[in-house]
Amino acid sequence: MARLSYSSVSVFSLCLLLAGCSLPAGWEREPFPKELPLGRVIGSCQSGGLREGIVVAFVELRPGAAAEIEKRGLAYFDGLVVGRNTTTLQPWAKSPLEKPDGINAVDSTGAPVYAWPMAGCGDRADLDNPASLKAVSDFDEGNAFYTTFNHGEGLLIIAPRANVAGYFYFG
Repeated sequence: MARLSYSSVSVFSLCLLLAGCSLPAGWEREPFPKELPLGRVIGSCQSGGLREGIVVAFVELRPGAAAEIEKRGLAYFDGLVVGRNTTTLQPWAKSPLEKPDGINAVDSTGAPVYAWPMAGCGDRADLDNPASLKAVSDFDEGNAFYTTFNHGEGLLIIAPRANVAGYFYFG
């Protein structure tokens, strides 16, 4: 059986969104490295339009993972450069994202970032929970880690103090 590339999965996912369908079960974990100890999904949303789609998910870290990440810092992410679906991730960095012109974000390599935490996903009721809000706050305050993929359309954050991983995609 042929393995799907990330771009084909993205196109397929966008087609599902445009058709009014939902993404397949487990999509919230797909961009994260297999080695990252993820627990239950605590919130997700998706929306799409004619040209673009947005997906957002927050997933708990398994017990003990947050303390290990906090202890090791960026060293924890050494070698975690491929998502479960073979997506190549940019080098992990400490948040926040830089905004050299005050508006547009760039990642640690200077590449543009289009995805943004809580950037709007239609009905976000399931995202407005204390853990998700704490993760976004920690990200903005520099207390989280991040990586990007697919030319800045995807953003992963790990907020150990909130015990949450976040996935954001705009494209």
